[in-house]
This record gives sequence, structure tokens and C-alpha cells, in this order.
Amino acid sequence: MADVSVRTIQRIETSGTASLETTRALASALSVSSDQLLATSPEYRSLSHFVVPIVLLVTFAVGYWLGTLG
Repeated sequence: MADVSVRTIQRIETSGTASLETTRALASALSVSSDQLLATSPEYRSLSHFVVPIVLLVTFAVGYWLGTLG
């Protein structure tokens, strides 16, 4: 997975920004480029609006699930 904490995901959801390291980790976990995740190129804008919320939700759910195992 992306190895990003639940708190980091919460900060991204609240602020709408992420560090370069976090962006790269999330992009790597999704097998997409950072540009695709950030939608800096016009051809990726529609993808970003769909992918980013799902990534955040899945990452949060996995983090929560892993937290309940311990």
C-alpha cells in the first residue's frame, strides 16, 4: 500500500494539499504518475476527480481496518 497514515489522509482531505513524498507514495500505490494524481495535465483532470476521492477512501478504510487488528 501507500504507507500513509490515516491522519495524513485526513489532513489531505481537509486542506486539499499533500507533500511531494505523500503524493508520490499515493501515486505509486495506484500505479499512476504524480501528474495524473494531481491532474496537472488537462488530459488527466477528469481522472483526478474520480481517482483521488476513491484513493483517500480506500486508504482510510485499509488504515482503519489494520488499526483494528492490533
